Amino acid sequence: ARIKSGDENVHDLQQQIDRLGIDLQRVTNQLDDKNDKLDLARHTLSELKAQESEARDKVTRESAVLSDMTANKEQQFRYRLAEASVSIIADEFRNVLPHLDISAQEILDGTFLNDLAAQAENMTRCGVLLLIQQIDLATRFAKGHGGGGSGSDLPWGRKDDEDDRAWARRCMMMAHRMMRPSSAKSIKRK
Repeated sequence: ARIKSGDENVHDLQQQIDRLGIDLQRVTNQLDDKNDKLDLARHTLSELKAQESEARDKVTRESAVLSDMTANKEQQFRYRLAEASVSIIADEFRNVLPHLDISAQEILDGTFLNDLAAQAENMTRCGVLLLIQQIDLATRFAKGHGGGGSGSDLPWGRKDDEDDRAWARRCMMMAHRMMRPSSAKSIKRK
């Protein structure tokens, strides 16, 4: 319309179009630059989210390992305390037994406590061999240290549903039977 009215000449309009084209190109370039930066930011965010997820998984795994280690340490301390307690009980019983009257001694004859007082170390070694499922070694050990062996043809081993404590208890009870002389008399203290 301006061209028809003669208000502006074609040359001025062409310059204005060229400037607008340059401005449009500059804005397009800036927009492309912003889009590139946005794509880079999205990619970086995606990588950071993946790293965050990996870090959370690692923390979860390490927390579980630490928890297991703590529980394992506690279990080791319990075993050490139990071992020390057994030794104390055996020593104290060994000291008290001679002071009991004959009928009390006869009642205790052949009991786990009495035999433990007499041979705590051997019963414990035999029990450990059973615990680690070395039945043949446990049998040879028991026979080599005055015991008569197991005296049973029943299968021996840990039951599928048996926890550590029940299994250890059963091993010690079997060690007690294995360490008895084959004549079924209890071992007398020296």
